[in-house]
Amino acid sequence: MAKQSKKKAKGKQKAPTLPPSRWAAHRPVFERLFFAVALMGVLVTAHFNLTASTGFEQECLFGAFATQAEVSGCEAALESAVGRPFGVSNAVWGMLFYLIVAGLCAAIGLGTEARPVFLKRARAALAWFGFLYSVFLTGYQFVAMEVRCPLCLISALLVTVLLGVQVLYLVQPLDRSTMTMKAKAKQREGALYGALAVMMFLFVGADAAYFNNLVEPAAAQTTLTASTPVTPPIAASDDAGSAENDCPYDPEKAPIENFDGLIGEKDPFQGDPDAAVTVVEFFDPNCPHCKALHPVMKATIAKYEDRARFVYKPVSLWQYSIGQNAALWAAAEEGKFFEMLDLQFEKQQRGGMGMPQIRELATQIGMDADAMEKRMRDGQYDDLINETNKQAQGAGVSGVPAVIINGRFVPKSSRTEACLSQLIEEELQGVKAEG
Repeated sequence: MAKQSKKKAKGKQKAPTLPPSRWAAHRPVFERLFFAVALMGVLVTAHFNLTASTGFEQECLFGAFATQAEVSGCEAALESAVGRPFGVSNAVWGMLFYLIVAGLCAAIGLGTEARPVFLKRARAALAWFGFLYSVFLTGYQFVAMEVRCPLCLISALLVTVLLGVQVLYLVQPLDRSTMTMKAKAKQREGALYGALAVMMFLFVGADAAYFNNLVEPAAAQTTLTASTPVTPPIAASDDAGSAENDCPYDPEKAPIENFDGLIGEKDPFQGDPDAAVTVVEFFDPNCPHCKALHPVMKATIAKYEDRARFVYKPVSLWQYSIGQNAALWAAAEEGKFFEMLDLQFEKQQRGGMGMPQIRELATQIGMDADAMEKRMRDGQYDDLINETNKQAQGAGVSGVPAVIINGRFVPKSSRTEACLSQLIEEELQGVKAEG
């Protein structure tokens, strides 16, 4: 009987309890950190989308913190071969990623006991995917494109932080007292999450307002063409000798004192070499805004080539533009600069052109492709390329295209055929009056 009683007692004993799953633990500090980092990602990608919506005409970060090269790096990264998966920009995909992560964090932090484990696993999978994709994009930009995109790097850093928090979440020792969340604590968490979300929306709204104030509605188009000119805003200016001038010079850029020093003997030009009016354009053959301005410049040259001189100076915003600029200098030696420039703009593509494509363009305009390539590989144009870049920086050129008439900068709003004609006429009249 005693043995039977012992057997029954053993049968009634509870099975040993398994240690609680780390996925099931409620860790409010980690959840808040997850949510805050995700909201920061939303801010960064929202700013990226706002910047892209202006055609990168303004800035990548805020003006005081980003150089023109970094602005161009953001644009190049977004327009690269890997910048638009399935036809949608990485800036949009990034915002969607962070919004989903933030939504999962809110559902986990405020959810019931049944849902969070699955949601936490989904969030962890997203964190790993985002990290690996960011590593791929960063490597592609630095190795294949040789550009730097500050917003891309910030986003990559945030994704890395998300993954780091996820790892710490799993390796941190369990505290059985935090396995569940009481109703009052859930209310407090809800209020905190709501306050963080409201702050994020306020920041995004302030950023949007900043861009609306920065970009004038009349000049907010991303391209300038002869068929769709931008109507310039009316602004006060002394350049035309009147209180109002529809086509002002850039009031934020001081005139270049030694303007003639910008022009070298080898600089390609069109028009009258002895003209009293000289128009200089700094450009990059891979700059989409330079391509858009090109037909406007050609129309203006056709109108004033007998009374003005138009000088072209190629600069290299990106590493991959150096080869194309060398080809332009090589073409200039044979009097075929403008034929080469027309074709480079016509065939402009993301990431620039390689040597095979440059050789093909040279053949199309009647150049000896082998001789051109040899001169390029021998570095015969390196000094010209470096000197032009230094001249642009020394002159205060902060972005391309940059159009300068007799030493004075022409802003985007005045880079239309009508305004360029008006400014050239004013210079001609001024010279005539002085004579």
